[in-house]
Amino acid sequence: MSTQITVRLPDEQTVALDEAATVLDCSRAEVVRQAIEQYLEDFDDLSVAIERLRDPSDQVLDWDEVRRELLRSDKKSAAMELARLPGDVKNASLRPLTNPSRSH
Repeated sequence: MSTQITVRLPDEQTVALDEAATVLDCSRAEVVRQAIEQYLEDFDDLSVAIERLRDPSDQVLDWDEVRRELLRSDKKSAAMELARLPGDVKNASLRPLTNPSRSH
């Protein structure tokens, strides 16, 4: 089932709507449907976020503490990846790549 609605838009928005419909190769109605769908999904997400912010039982995290933990975790992950590399790769010296076909 679908319901038809009517809206009035300023001329600038109508022009932008027509341009979007042309670029997307669809009708004005389809652009409006997609825009409303996206807006309502964002609205739902924001509603959940606001609800969680207002929930006193929901844990509040300190950004600096979270950042330190993430950085520590990244360092551990990098060390584990390095440990998995073969010895010749770990001990290789890094030098700039040169292009043999390029003359100086």
